[in-house]
Amino acid sequence: MGLLLHARSLRDKLDSLVELKLLFENLDILSITESWLRPNEYKFREIPGYKAHFCARNSNSYFVGSEYCKRVEWGGGVCVYVRDYWDSNVIKAIEQRYNVFHVQNEKQSDKINCILCYSPNLNTYSELINNLEQIISGLKGQKTIVLGDFNVNLLANDSFAPEHGLFFTNYGLEPKLLGHSTRTSKLHRHF
Repeated sequence: MGLLLHARSLRDKLDSLVELKLLFENLDILSITESWLRPNEYKFREIPGYKAHFCARNSNSYFVGSEYCKRVEWGGGVCVYVRDYWDSNVIKAIEQRYNVFHVQNEKQSDKINCILCYSPNLNTYSELINNLEQIISGLKGQKTIVLGDFNVNLLANDSFAPEHGLFFTNYGLEPKLLGHSTRTSKLHRHF
Protein backbone atom coordinates (compact mmCIF):
# COMPACT_ATOMS: atom_id res chain seq x y z
CA MET A 1 0.00 0.00 0.00
CA GLY A 2 1.20 3.53 -0.76
CA LEU A 3 0.23 6.97 0.45
CA LEU A 4 0.80 10.55 -0.79
CA LEU A 5 0.95 13.44 1.67
CA HIS A 6 1.20 17.13 0.86
CA ALA A 7 3.14 18.25 3.92
CA ARG A 8 3.90 21.95 3.40
CA SER A 9 6.95 21.39 5.64
CA LEU A 10 8.07 18.27 7.46
CA ARG A 11 10.01 20.28 10.03
CA ASP A 12 7.25 20.14 12.64
CA LYS A 13 5.59 16.92 11.41
CA LEU A 14 8.28 14.25 11.70
CA ASP A 15 6.77 12.74 14.85
CA SER A 16 3.44 12.54 13.04
CA LEU A 17 5.05 10.52 10.24
CA VAL A 18 6.19 7.86 12.68
CA GLU A 19 2.68 7.76 14.18
CA LEU A 20 1.18 7.52 10.68
CA LYS A 21 3.43 4.56 9.92
CA LEU A 22 2.09 2.83 13.02
CA LEU A 23 -1.50 3.39 11.82
CA PHE A 24 -0.77 1.86 8.42
CA GLU A 25 1.20 -1.31 9.11
CA ASN A 26 0.96 -2.29 5.43
CA LEU A 27 2.39 1.03 4.21
CA ASP A 28 5.17 0.15 1.75
CA ILE A 29 5.68 3.56 0.14
CA LEU A 30 5.09 6.96 1.70
CA SER A 31 5.50 9.85 -0.75
CA ILE A 32 5.57 13.47 0.41
CA THR A 33 5.39 16.73 -1.55
CA GLU A 34 6.62 20.07 -0.24
CA SER A 35 8.96 18.61 2.39
CA TRP A 36 10.74 22.00 2.70
CA LEU A 37 13.76 20.19 4.15
CA ARG A 38 17.31 21.45 3.72
CA PRO A 39 20.39 19.17 3.84
CA ASN A 40 21.19 20.00 7.46
CA GLU A 41 17.68 18.79 8.41
CA TYR A 42 17.88 15.38 6.69
CA LYS A 43 19.35 13.80 9.83
CA PHE A 44 15.89 14.09 11.39
CA ARG A 45 14.27 12.14 8.57
CA GLU A 46 14.56 8.63 9.93
CA ILE A 47 11.49 6.42 10.16
CA PRO A 48 12.39 2.99 11.54
CA GLY A 49 11.89 0.27 8.93
CA TYR A 50 12.10 2.65 5.93
CA LYS A 51 14.77 3.88 3.54
CA ALA A 52 14.43 7.60 2.77
CA HIS A 53 15.09 9.28 -0.58
CA PHE A 54 15.05 13.07 -0.81
CA CYS A 55 14.92 15.48 -3.72
CA ALA A 56 15.13 19.18 -2.87
CA ARG A 57 13.99 21.92 -5.22
CA ASN A 58 16.83 23.79 -6.95
CA SER A 59 19.53 21.39 -5.84
CA ASN A 60 22.18 19.77 -7.99
CA SER A 61 21.86 16.26 -6.56
CA TYR A 62 19.54 14.06 -4.54
CA PHE A 63 20.21 12.89 -0.99
CA VAL A 64 20.21 9.30 0.26
CA GLY A 65 21.93 8.23 3.44
CA SER A 66 25.11 10.27 3.81
CA GLU A 67 25.14 11.85 0.33
CA TYR A 68 25.00 15.62 0.46
CA CYS A 69 22.66 17.87 -1.51
CA LYS A 70 24.73 20.81 -2.88
CA ARG A 71 22.32 23.73 -3.23
CA VAL A 72 18.81 24.13 -1.86
CA GLU A 73 16.34 26.99 -1.75
CA TRP A 74 13.41 27.29 0.65
CA GLY A 75 10.16 25.44 -0.11
CA GLY A 76 9.28 22.62 -2.46
CA GLY A 77 11.10 19.35 -2.35
CA VAL A 78 9.76 15.81 -2.33
CA CYS A 79 10.71 12.64 -0.49
CA VAL A 80 9.88 8.98 -0.70
CA TYR A 81 10.05 6.55 2.22
CA VAL A 82 10.23 2.91 1.07
CA ARG A 83 9.92 -0.12 3.36
CA ASP A 84 13.38 -1.52 3.95
CA TYR A 85 12.47 -4.99 2.65
CA TRP A 86 12.15 -3.41 -0.83
CA ASP A 87 15.35 -2.75 -2.76
CA SER A 88 14.82 0.90 -3.75
CA ASN A 89 17.02 3.08 -5.92
CA VAL A 90 16.77 6.59 -7.30
CA ILE A 91 16.69 6.38 -11.10
CA LYS A 92 16.28 10.07 -11.87
CA ALA A 93 15.99 13.24 -9.80
CA ILE A 94 15.08 16.51 -11.48
CA GLU A 95 15.42 19.46 -9.17
CA GLN A 96 14.57 22.70 -10.87
CA ARG A 97 11.87 25.13 -9.81
CA TYR A 98 9.81 21.91 -9.69
CA ASN A 99 10.56 18.27 -8.79
CA VAL A 100 10.29 15.01 -10.71
CA PHE A 101 11.67 12.09 -8.68
CA HIS A 102 11.76 8.51 -10.03
CA VAL A 103 12.40 5.76 -7.48
CA GLN A 104 12.39 2.12 -8.60
CA ASN A 105 11.40 -0.46 -6.00
CA GLU A 106 12.00 -4.22 -6.25
CA LYS A 107 11.02 -7.11 -4.00
CA GLN A 108 11.78 -10.58 -5.35
CA SER A 109 10.27 -10.54 -8.87
CA ASP A 110 7.99 -7.56 -8.23
CA LYS A 111 9.14 -4.18 -9.57
CA ILE A 112 7.26 -0.88 -9.15
CA ASN A 113 8.29 2.51 -10.49
CA CYS A 114 7.23 5.38 -8.25
CA ILE A 115 7.37 8.83 -9.84
CA LEU A 116 6.72 11.72 -7.49
CA CYS A 117 6.12 15.22 -8.87
CA TYR A 118 5.67 18.69 -7.46
CA SER A 119 4.93 21.85 -9.43
CA PRO A 120 4.62 25.03 -7.34
CA ASN A 121 2.62 26.88 -10.01
CA LEU A 122 1.57 26.86 -13.65
CA ASN A 123 4.77 28.63 -14.71
CA THR A 124 6.66 25.35 -14.23
CA TYR A 125 3.87 22.98 -15.32
CA SER A 126 4.77 22.49 -19.02
CA GLU A 127 8.46 21.90 -18.30
CA LEU A 128 7.58 19.38 -15.57
CA ILE A 129 5.17 17.53 -17.88
CA ASN A 130 7.81 17.34 -20.64
CA ASN A 131 10.30 15.73 -18.24
CA LEU A 132 7.63 13.42 -16.83
CA GLU A 133 6.67 12.31 -20.34
CA GLN A 134 10.29 11.39 -21.13
CA ILE A 135 10.43 9.19 -18.04
CA ILE A 136 7.01 7.54 -18.51
CA SER A 137 7.57 6.80 -22.20
CA GLY A 138 10.57 4.64 -21.23
CA LEU A 139 8.52 2.58 -18.77
CA LYS A 140 5.89 1.07 -21.08
CA GLY A 141 4.72 -2.29 -19.80
CA GLN A 142 6.16 -1.70 -16.31
CA LYS A 143 4.14 -1.14 -13.15
CA THR A 144 4.24 2.61 -12.62
CA ILE A 145 2.65 4.89 -10.07
CA VAL A 146 2.69 8.65 -10.65
CA LEU A 147 2.00 10.71 -7.55
CA GLY A 148 2.18 14.41 -7.00
CA ASP A 149 0.89 17.87 -6.53
CA PHE A 150 0.63 19.52 -9.93
CA ASN A 151 -1.21 22.64 -8.73
CA VAL A 152 -3.67 22.57 -11.60
CA ASN A 153 -6.98 24.27 -10.87
CA LEU A 154 -9.62 22.02 -12.44
CA LEU A 155 -12.26 24.74 -12.11
CA ALA A 156 -10.31 27.36 -14.09
CA ASN A 157 -11.35 28.23 -17.61
CA ASP A 158 -7.93 27.72 -19.15
CA SER A 159 -6.07 25.09 -21.15
CA PHE A 160 -4.24 23.47 -18.22
CA ALA A 161 -7.10 21.38 -16.75
CA PRO A 162 -8.04 19.56 -20.00
CA GLU A 163 -4.36 19.22 -20.98
CA HIS A 164 -3.57 17.73 -17.57
CA GLY A 165 -6.33 15.12 -17.79
CA LEU A 166 -5.48 14.23 -21.38
CA PHE A 167 -1.79 13.71 -20.58
CA PHE A 168 -2.53 11.08 -17.94
CA THR A 169 -5.29 9.44 -19.97
CA ASN A 170 -2.87 9.01 -22.89
CA TYR A 171 -0.60 6.94 -20.66
CA GLY A 172 -3.41 4.88 -19.15
CA LEU A 173 -2.98 6.44 -15.71
CA GLU A 174 -6.07 6.71 -13.57
CA PRO A 175 -6.55 10.04 -11.78
CA LYS A 176 -7.57 10.24 -8.15
CA LEU A 177 -9.01 13.49 -6.92
CA LEU A 178 -8.02 14.89 -3.59
CA GLY A 179 -11.01 15.07 -1.25
CA HIS A 180 -10.22 18.66 -0.41
CA SER A 181 -8.03 21.38 -1.80
CA THR A 182 -5.05 23.02 -0.16
CA ARG A 183 -6.46 26.28 -1.52
CA THR A 184 -10.10 26.87 -0.68
CA SER A 185 -11.19 28.53 -3.95
CA LYS A 186 -9.72 25.91 -6.25
CA LEU A 187 -10.04 22.19 -6.95
CA HIS A 188 -6.66 20.63 -7.58
CA ARG A 189 -5.93 17.20 -8.94
CA HIS A 190 -3.40 15.05 -7.16
CA PHE A 191 -2.45 11.64 -8.58
